[in-house]
Amino acid sequence: MVLDSVYTGGDYKGSTGKWVIVPNTTISERNDTKKLTLALGATKFAGVEDVEISPINQLIYFSVKGAGRVYRFKDNGSSISNFETFLGGVNYRINVGGQVIAESFGSGIDNLAFDERGNLFALQDGGNNYVWMATAKHTQAAPQVEVFMNTPIGSEPTGITFTPDHKYMFISIQEPNSTVKQSDVAKKSVTQNLSYALAIARTANLGQGKSTSFNDLSALASGFELFPNPASDLVSASIYLKENANLLLQVFDTQGRLVLIS
Repeated sequence: MVLDSVYTGGDYKGSTGKWVIVPNTTISERNDTKKLTLALGATKFAGVEDVEISPINQLIYFSVKGAGRVYRFKDNGSSISNFETFLGGVNYRINVGGQVIAESFGSGIDNLAFDERGNLFALQDGGNNYVWMATAKHTQAAPQVEVFMNTPIGSEPTGITFTPDHKYMFISIQEPNSTVKQSDVAKKSVTQNLSYALAIARTANLGQGKSTSFNDLSALASGFELFPNPASDLVSASIYLKENANLLLQVFDTQGRLVLIS
């Protein structure tokens, strides 16, 4: 690829380019691919890591680790157009714990993967080692970006893939720090010291089950006991289920305030 652009300010200024054919018929040529490519004027990027094609707009996306950016462009055969930075080089406003904060995209962008909705998942081997997600409608001018996952300290997220029906995501967490204590999602202090793989699904695919109020509980349970009732301190609740079910228990005081959820 030869871009009709100028590299300045950490980015490429220009949106068009062309493809060049690199000789690849002799052993010598195959051993000197990089040298031949540069001699033909190909644009040099600081470490191309992954290339993916969007299922929504058919544009080609690729990550450049050294630049901390994801670029995209349209392949027209012998030429390219619409070349631009899709992710990186700026701070994005993201939702964290009910607050919106500015978070740097950082460096080390590595693996990429699209889901069937055109959401791009971008994994970092560097920076904060986040897994970012940008929607199909995201642009640098109108960002739609979130941090999908904050990986354990010292680890690298890698190997992202989806099942053919896109109901499940698989992602590997590589070499977490073996000594640093950190809080898990339940606020417990743990040491993440093993590499592992995660299987992740949207709630809609796992199934929420059905919400059942106290008045309808007889459909799932043969009995419900609360002792003492009313109570001012300790209380015991017993539910005898007719079938397996996940229950959410909420306790309210006499003024309708939620005092316990379990």
